[in-house]
Amino acid sequence: MNPAMIVQAWKDPAYRAALLPEQRAALPENPSGRPLTELEDSELDDATGGLSRFTQALCCFYTYLNCATSPLL
Repeated sequence: MNPAMIVQAWKDPAYRAALLPEQRAALPENPSGRPLTELEDSELDDATGGLSRFTQALCCFYTYLNCATSPLL
């Protein structure tokens, strides 16, 4: 694969999916890491600190309320 094809495969999920399995296996690792669409659920949990989406929503909600009701110093 030439460098232009490699960069296109890194940037374009549809192009990457259209590659032959051997071509995908030959791709060098993307310098920015794996695309979010290719991460497992457990890896996504690690990225959020292991909090569930419900817990994250509650934390954001309470943080927002605390920020909105706290007096400015």
